[in-house]
Amino acid sequence: MRSDGRHLNVECMCREGTCGTCETTILAGEAEHLDDDEKMEQKTMMICVSRAKSPELVLDL
Repeated sequence: MRSDGRHLNVECMCREGTCGTCETTILAGEAEHLDDDEKMEQKTMMICVSRAKSPELVLDL
């Protein structure tokens, strides 16, 4: 969801975090990675399956 409360449509092909289509750069915050490939450095996330772990998560959409 955008900071103004509106939703964005993001391209995603597999909805399992495996194809990489939805891989998105994390600008601020921490993600809870629910895909098989844990991103320990917190630089990117598969937004089709992962969620915010921190109170705020800023992504480069």
